[in-house]
Amino acid sequence: MNKAINSLRSIREEATGTKTVSTYNAKGFRNNRTLEQNA
Repeated sequence: MNKAINSLRSIREEATGTKTVSTYNAKGFRNNRTLEQNA
């Protein structure tokens, strides 16, 4: 993943209070999970 994309994602997560986690399963498919941050 490109650093600029990660940086923009981090800024957006801080602004929205949610965190998107990308995981890859054994077959290489990408799964996106959005986690609510407990503040």
